[in-house]
Amino acid sequence: MKKFLKVITIILMTSMLLTGCIYSNTEVTINENGSGSVKHVVGFDKNMLNKLGKTYQDFTSKSNQSYEITYSGKKYTVGTYEDKFIEDINDSGVATISNEMGLVSLNKIYEGFELKLELHDFISKDMRYDTKFPEVKDISDKTLRDMRLKDLIAQDIDGLVLKVKFSMPYQVKQVSGGTSGVYVNGKTIQLDYLKMIESGSREWKFESRKNPNKVDPNNTIFKDVKKNAWYAKAVLEVNSKGIMKGFGDGTFKPNDTLTMAELAKIASEVAGQRIPNHPEYWAMGHILFAQDTGLFLEKKTITAKNWSVPATREQTVYAISMAAGQQDVKEVPSTSITDWNQIDNRMQSMILYAYQAGIVSGNSNGKFEPKSKVTRAEVAQILNNIK
Repeated sequence: MKKFLKVITIILMTSMLLTGCIYSNTEVTINENGSGSVKHVVGFDKNMLNKLGKTYQDFTSKSNQSYEITYSGKKYTVGTYEDKFIEDINDSGVATISNEMGLVSLNKIYEGFELKLELHDFISKDMRYDTKFPEVKDISDKTLRDMRLKDLIAQDIDGLVLKVKFSMPYQVKQVSGGTSGVYVNGKTIQLDYLKMIESGSREWKFESRKNPNKVDPNNTIFKDVKKNAWYAKAVLEVNSKGIMKGFGDGTFKPNDTLTMAELAKIASEVAGQRIPNHPEYWAMGHILFAQDTGLFLEKKTITAKNWSVPATREQTVYAISMAAGQQDVKEVPSTSITDWNQIDNRMQSMILYAYQAGIVSGNSNGKFEPKSKVTRAEVAQILNNIK
């Protein structure tokens, strides 16, 4: 999809490169409607390139332009890449940060946004390296072959720069997380990931609201979810957890039918996975996870045509219940589900468990209606029923 994302992924993930022994400085600008742009300046320590006898283009593309900068007395050869996103911040080069460091999520709140940052489980101030970084005289393709960003962070390699700047649409307030490596000034959040990791914090949240002291009169952040709607509480809860989000126009679309692609993302979130959207088809990583873990029994080729189709009630309850894991249950006989025999026999035991755990219930006539479509509001309620 994007040259930016492709190139940065190569730099940060390919084992033979100077992975992490780089200058990486990202600027993210977020607009009032939730869209935004990304500018990423990334490159290598010039002395190391010289030692290897290589150029910037050897590690990216012959067509990529590069230039030199000096930062903290060190010289780097870098390139600049730009990108944009419309709704999901991880539809841009920010997905690289989510992949390498920990999930970056931008959630709609009343008259503004919540920016949430996390670290992956394997990244901590006490983590150990797997590959020893060589002395300058020993630097070669061979000695750097198994080097990862994690190794370089763990060894506090001289010259490693991992910084991000977020320009928010309104004044920013930090609401949780440590302050080391975090600098908030007006509408700007500047982050030094190396200091953040060393602090021992794992998660940070920031709010950028147009009127910070104004209370939502409807106790909801979506203009199409009224306070007295039967699903309002569930929608607020799943949105606050980041499991289901609204749309860029400020709506939740509670009566829209859930698609299989959307279900894949929701199920992976419930399972505790933070999978960034894929650059080719946003749902690819979520669907692969759902297939690999048995949350989805369907094995169709992963394309928008195959997966932007309505999810059935049985597939939705099956996937979410499996992802949620074991809960306390009460006995409910299958005979209480009057259309039990219409449920896919591969899903019956898990759906019965969902009944027993109170995750889902049938209609007043006792029917589950397994083949029917399911709305976003219904899914929000199912998610909110999980203990």
